[in-house]
Amino acid sequence: MKNISLLTGYIYLIFAIITGIVANGFLKTTDGFTKLNPTLFCVISIIICIFCISKAMTVIPVGFTYA
Repeated sequence: MKNISLLTGYIYLIFAIITGIVANGFLKTTDGFTKLNPTLFCVISIIICIFCISKAMTVIPVGFTYA
């Protein structure tokens, strides 16, 4: 497995923050997860957010990542 650089880790972290904010912003439009399109968008955004956080934590300490 190829190691990623510190700069790439911060880019993943920034992208995770953005997708997390977007996912939380669209939660109200799902109406309790009864509308399909906003629900799919929220779920996909959360999956992307978690993936980016996991990639960022390979080079950035966990405490800083979650802060």
